[in-house]
Amino acid sequence: MQAQPGGALPTSGCTTKRECGRWWSTCIPWGTGELPHTIAGLADGFIGGRDAARELLRSGFDPTAIVCVNDITAVGLLRELRDRGIAVPGQISVGGFDNISLAEFSSPSLTTIHTPRDRIGQ
Repeated sequence: MQAQPGGALPTSGCTTKRECGRWWSTCIPWGTGELPHTIAGLADGFIGGRDAARELLRSGFDPTAIVCVNDITAVGLLRELRDRGIAVPGQISVGGFDNISLAEFSSPSLTTIHTPRDRIGQ
């Protein structure tokens, strides 16, 4: 998970903190600016999202938004936030990527970005 003042990014899919740092660097031209950030949690899936949320919250960082690299990780993160009594979207916003059908049925519904898999690599 990469975190910045006001936001955080669980980086499941990154295999090393260095790789996650490179991913973050590619976001800078898209408006993230040179914001301070930290990296936490590298596991994928529901458990990876929960673990990343625990690590981020344990660090004392207080983001207003978390953007997960996939919806499955985001659903796990939502669960951990709910279990801790953190209101989504009241206290923190959560989003993901992939636009899987589960996003609609999570509670609250997950904000997600559609990934046109049929066009990847074209």
